Amino acid sequence: MERLQLGALSLAGQDLDALFCLFQGFAAFPGQLDATLKGLEGLLQAHVALLHGLYQGFQLAERLLESGFVVTVLGQMGFTPGVRIPNPNPEG
Repeated sequence: MERLQLGALSLAGQDLDALFCLFQGFAAFPGQLDATLKGLEGLLQAHVALLHGLYQGFQLAERLLESGFVVTVLGQMGFTPGVRIPNPNPEG
């Protein structure tokens, strides 16, 4: 009888231990979620900074093309607009 009681207490202790582990997991979840979201926020900020830099580069290129600066510089280098250079390898 005493052995049966000890077995029941042991099972109850295991159940409590499992419940406590489950509770710890749920209690840690908000902290892990917060850390994950902060990491994603940093990644998003890095992508936004990269895209902003690319956008500024495209704006500069657009202004240079609109001003005719690129055509002038290319003309001084010997390139003429609208002239196609023939492909030496027609299959490729």
